[in-house]
Amino acid sequence: MRGTVFAFLNRERTQLYTINENRSLAAAVTGQELTWPTIDNSGWVWTVSNAASTPLISAVPVHEVDGVTRNVNASWLADRNVLSFKISADGARAAIVASDEDGNNLYIAGVIRDSEGVPRGLTNPTTLQTEGDVNFVNWASETKVVAADVGGAERVTAEIVGLDGKNEALRPLLGMTNLSTGPGEDSVYAETDETVYLRVGSSWRAQETEVSDLNYPG
Repeated sequence: MRGTVFAFLNRERTQLYTINENRSLAAAVTGQELTWPTIDNSGWVWTVSNAASTPLISAVPVHEVDGVTRNVNASWLADRNVLSFKISADGARAAIVASDEDGNNLYIAGVIRDSEGVPRGLTNPTTLQTEGDVNFVNWASETKVVAADVGGAERVTAEIVGLDGKNEALRPLLGMTNLSTGPGEDSVYAETDETVYLRVGSSWRAQETEVSDLNYPG
């Protein structure tokens, strides 16, 4: 969600739906193993389909009249599987976790746009080093991301990874299933099947809430 624009996947992760400010529902992208939608501040909704040997990045202009989905070129993703894709709020960069035969890697790539602001491609990426395995990434600030290997029952150590190469490991959390970020660098949330936690320094504080699947704008 961003402002009055919403996006979500079906249960099978084969269809992306968007809802614009006029409350018009559209089936925008069809694919396989679609990544969770991410929205930039210009109203472009992004997702990646893993249906082919080269993952297909799609950007949907929900605010535009034509609503035509654009394919965003990133040939360097050939023979990889995109596990997590998150666009920065300003739409200038993408944080990506992709797997290949050697394992999972965390990448940052710039977004190439034409003179009208339409996304056309991604630059060759910078690889960010992590201390542990990761399968999920989210932007923690303009210069940092938070990444972890979520979804298992064991203890998960999330990392704050700076674009300058500096990392900070957070306290392990048993059974982490999701990471989300709100406004401000310190607004990092983790979820388990039972509880939502807020990052406090390098630790976590349980929150008194019954919500789940947090996903702040972006």
